Amino acid sequence: MLNSYLTFDAYRFFLNDRLKAEAKWAYCLSDQGWLLSPEISYQLQDGLCLWGKANFLGGDDDSFLNNFEELSQIVLGVTKTF
Repeated sequence: MLNSYLTFDAYRFFLNDRLKAEAKWAYCLSDQGWLLSPEISYQLQDGLCLWGKANFLGGDDDSFLNNFEELSQIVLGVTKTF
């Protein structure tokens, strides 16, 4: 089965581009399932970034993405680049 999706990705920088807020969203037109993924990151110094994001899934009871609703998650992390 072929499904059609609407997708959306928006972001904005704050504090002289050190703080980034982002939101990703996808919606399945055929079965009304959806995915929402907000993310925030903060550049502490060159090469060191703190970030946090979440993945929320849902939709109608019989939608594909709603099957994974219990797998919604929140993740925190640190990225160090050299």
